[in-house]
Amino acid sequence: MGFKASDGSPNASKEASWSDEELQSTIAAYVEIQEAERVGAAVNKAQTYRLLSAKFERSPGAFERRMQNISAVLDAWNLPWIDGLKPMRNIGANVRPRIAKLLRRAYGELAKNTEAYEAEVLLHLESTPAVAPTGSVSPALTVRTVTTFVRDAAVKAWVLESSKGKCECCGEPAPFQTVDGYPYLEVHHLRTLASGGSDTPSNTLAICPNCHRRLHYGEDAGDLRRRLLQTLPRLIRE
Repeated sequence: MGFKASDGSPNASKEASWSDEELQSTIAAYVEIQEAERVGAAVNKAQTYRLLSAKFERSPGAFERRMQNISAVLDAWNLPWIDGLKPMRNIGANVRPRIAKLLRRAYGELAKNTEAYEAEVLLHLESTPAVAPTGSVSPALTVRTVTTFVRDAAVKAWVLESSKGKCECCGEPAPFQTVDGYPYLEVHHLRTLASGGSDTPSNTLAICPNCHRRLHYGEDAGDLRRRLLQTLPRLIRE
């Protein structure tokens, strides 16, 4: 059987040549493996790659690497990825947004990291309308119960004071002063409270708004978190 050229080989085909069906099947298989590992069931990854290979006529290694790309996207979103499928970040500009879009549909828990409104914005960005939307002159109101974590004000104050008015990520001065006369920086939990992170100085840093958004939504967010763990002594991996 002849295989399509796989990513990473000298004569690799363009990543855009992966069909949505191939990506969907690979993501579905990834989710199945992750769920099996979560409940302690035996998993044969190599057999999964072979089954996908037989279905789509790509080499088993191509599907293993694509699953490592999936790990990279999950890592950027600060979500767990499969052990043994270390994030491979050379995804390519054409296919990365397609993987991200399909992952949002496959992982219900992504709502923890991306609010429904922002997820809908991304869907609209992927299919830009020809004319401007009408919007809403009088936006409707909704009332809902929101569960929030009780945070320690002393921790936030200590972290802000320790930063000396500079972003602990990029090193640049705070972008402006608040009305109270303090440098404006935002406090970020390296491991989110929603995913079990602690509200302690060893899991918290003061950063500028740009770096804060980058840590939440940047394609290199996982790499950035690891760099911060290495360069900021008080931080401890949780």
